[in-house]
Parts: sequence; structure tokens; C-alpha cells
Amino acid sequence: MPFEIDMLNVGNADAIILRYLDAGDREYIVVIDAGKTEEHGKMVVDHINKHTNKKSIDLAISTHPDTDHIRGFFIY
Repeated sequence: MPFEIDMLNVGNADAIILRYLDAGDREYIVVIDAGKTEEHGKMVVDHINKHTNKKSIDLAISTHPDTDHIRGFFIY
């Protein structure tokens, strides 16, 4: 099963995107944390749009509620 792990450069924060394919080549996207600003959240969305075939995520994980991990999830 092919997979990719992308750790975006969002300064002193975290934003990780996991992409993997199942045996039927169905693509899954998991976002772990999304940075600390709206700009970081837009970076996550742009990365997903540019490097995957999906326009949505399958799972969002916040490791803990500090703003440098969750604020990027709230971009709209």
C-alpha cells in the first residue's frame, strides 16, 4: 500500500498530511494538526489540492488543543 507523509513548514507549529492508497487504489487523506494561523490552514488546503486527487480530507486529528496545532483548522 503506497503512502506519503508531508510535514509542512509552518514555523513553530505542526501541520502533517498523510496520504495513502488502499488495495483498490482508493485515496485517503489524514491531516494531523494544521498550524497556528489561517494562512497555515490555507497552506494545508493548497497542498492537498496540488498533490492529491481529492478535494476533501477523510480524517482530521488534533494532537492537543494548543493554538499552534489547531487554529489552522478554522480557516473559513
